[in-house]
Amino acid sequence: SQRNLYLFIAALLVIGAAVTIWLVYRNRKIKEEKLKKEASMQAELLKMEARNTLQNDRLRISRDLHDNIGANLTFIHTNLTDIKPDDEHQNEQWNEVKIMLDETITELRRTVWLINKSSVSLEEWIVKLREYYRRIQKVIIVSETENHERIVSSKEATALFRIVQEAVNNALKHA
Repeated sequence: SQRNLYLFIAALLVIGAAVTIWLVYRNRKIKEEKLKKEASMQAELLKMEARNTLQNDRLRISRDLHDNIGANLTFIHTNLTDIKPDDEHQNEQWNEVKIMLDETITELRRTVWLINKSSVSLEEWIVKLREYYRRIQKVIIVSETENHERIVSSKEATALFRIVQEAVNNALKHA
């Protein structure tokens, strides 16, 4: 009977050791999962902070462009309108300068519009493209897309705009 008691105590010790090892293992796994979740949440928080910082920088740059460069261009435009050139040659040059200035102001507005947005719907983009080419009678924008609601990043929208702009300018120049 004493031998059975020793065997029972030994079995209890083995079972106790196994349960203790299992509890330690389970707690360690729970801690690891918790640390992984915390790291994931920390990484997501850093991404959100980076996006927020980027958006704040975009707003600051667009305000600076609008307030400084835009104001200067508007001032130049206003002064150019008041000045009348003396001869025909100067008048042509003057008109070219005013046209270039108007185009620069329009381009600045479009750039500020794209900087302010982190993404743009395809429909908005097409509207801006039509506005840009409205002054050129040889260019008519016809769009056929399956999804006007598609969202593109401002970087993609800018790249697409530049591609279309270059293609249309080349077509006008070489056609």
